[in-house]
Formats: sequence, structure tokens, C-alpha cells
Amino acid sequence: PLLFNKTMKKAAEKLNKGDDAQEVCSMLGHSDPSTVHALVAWYYKDVAKKALTNGLFANALNKDLNHLLLKTKHSKHAVPRRTKGYASGKTNGELSPTCPMCRCEYQMSSPLAIPFVLESAPDWMPPDWVSRRFESGWEFHKAIDKLPIRAGRPPTCFATTYGM
Repeated sequence: PLLFNKTMKKAAEKLNKGDDAQEVCSMLGHSDPSTVHALVAWYYKDVAKKALTNGLFANALNKDLNHLLLKTKHSKHAVPRRTKGYASGKTNGELSPTCPMCRCEYQMSSPLAIPFVLESAPDWMPPDWVSRRFESGWEFHKAIDKLPIRAGRPPTCFATTYGM
């Protein structure tokens, strides 16, 4: 599952109370209790863009971030951004569903970096798009941009939610 603010907040609260790190790892789908504090701290600093005011998490981030990146191999994955380009020169399509860092960065509105089939379409989309396979959310957005209804409008940046 994707990891959103509500889940990460609950994880941070549990860790602050001194709950078992393994239990928090299970909740997040993360396999390494030694880096779970760093994962939560990284989420708040890099994804939620919040200042780290808790010394426990700030220290864990400084101490364990490199180990977390090495363990998850996250630096090799594509990350979604709210632009049409690719993040940090990484190729589109390398989302790792087993990487907790990828699951933190992807949101319900992030264009998928993997192939998908459109299951339904609103009235303004061509009906023959239902059951059409798109190689990625970016390809889907480019196809939408070419529709007559989009003429003269800025590029599509949000068009659908992706259910998995």
C-alpha cells in the first residue's frame, strides 16, 4: 500500500511512545527496524516538507539515512514529481512496490510510472479509451492533452486517481 501522512503520523507517534520498532516496521511494510526512525524522519523532511523538531528523528536521519538508502536501493528508483519531466534524470517506470520510500513518495494523484489499463472514462474522453493500455501516467496525460476539449489549455497534470 501507499504510505500517506495519516499512516506516517501514527508510526511517528508509536515510535515516540517507545513502541516496538518491529511492530512499526510491519505497519509500514518495512523490513529493517534499525532504519525505521530514519524512514519516518525522511518522510517528514523530504516528502511532507516539514521541519524535524524531534531530536530522536533528526538524529536517526543523520545517522541512518545512508544505510536506509542502501538497504532499500531507493536512489535507483524513479520518483514522481508534479511536472512532466523525470526526477533527477532517472528513467520513468522504476517504481519499486517493495520500497517503503517509493510508497511514501507516490500519492493517489501521482501519474503511474508503470503500464495500466483504463477501466472507465468520463463523457469528455473518447469511449474507445476504455480497456486501452497506457504505458504510464505520463503517456496518458499526453494523450489527454491532444483531445479537442484540451485545446489552448495548459498541459494535464492531474486527470485520474489510480486504484491498485
